[in-house]
Amino acid sequence: MALIELSALLTPYQAYSVRIWDKENRQKAGLPPRAETAAGLTEKIRPECFLPFPEWSVPTKEEVTALLDISGLTQKQAATLVGLKDNNGRTFRRFTMGETPIAYAYWFILCQYAGLSNNYKNI
Repeated sequence: MALIELSALLTPYQAYSVRIWDKENRQKAGLPPRAETAAGLTEKIRPECFLPFPEWSVPTKEEVTALLDISGLTQKQAATLVGLKDNNGRTFRRFTMGETPIAYAYWFILCQYAGLSNNYKNI
């Protein structure tokens, strides 16, 4: 059941495309892989935030902020990455302020971008 729900939110090709795009752009910019830059910050995110959708625990505002820090994205850049038509990053500001819980699809895409896909071993 989890795989069916996940594929409805993010296709394997989309997840793969995000990883490839990030890897290529980080190499062009001379930056280290995201997994190397994420050390320490992942400790701020509970393991249950990396579970498949039915068992997934909604991240707190601090965890959303930590994921944005790991990814190196601004709120506006994160909104663009996940496909929101949000010109000023207001939606992600709501996530980081705790006004609105982040959707699983957005969280998963950001985790892929941040190089935290190895935390999703059961998917």
